[in-house]
Amino acid sequence: MDHQIDAKEVYQATIDILSETAMNGDFDLYAALFHLPHRLHTRQGVVVFETRAELQRAFDATVDSIARHALDGMTRVCVAARLVDSDRIEGTHRTWLTMDEKQIEQAYEGHLTLRLTDGVWRVAASRYDSRPDDLPEEIRRLVARPGTPPDDGDTT
Repeated sequence: MDHQIDAKEVYQATIDILSETAMNGDFDLYAALFHLPHRLHTRQGVVVFETRAELQRAFDATVDSIARHALDGMTRVCVAARLVDSDRIEGTHRTWLTMDEKQIEQAYEGHLTLRLTDGVWRVAASRYDSRPDDLPEEIRRLVARPGTPPDDGDTT
């Protein structure tokens, strides 16, 4: 039996969980949705998270940033997603952050590549074209780290 995959539905479900886990600090569920190594593309460069510990540091920095800015909401909406092949989805989403239930800035755009591994769609690569100041300090340090391996073409 041939199963149709709704790329947009899979992508939206993934970003919903990523938002929820960042807001409530659930690293275990967050990490379960990432394929390692994971490439994070930014305007400043590429960070490759090769271990769960590296991913944890970036997650903790994000959670700390959310707390420091007193954010109470993160809404992500899939703009477009397509099934590239049977085990790869590429998509684009917008993110809105709220404080006191009010949007605090313009939405920003992100791009994810999802890979089907062991029956689970996981984030293999991400790209955010944020300004350097928008990134948590820990991630800015990782981007600036020399010796980042060359890109393997798995980008969004």
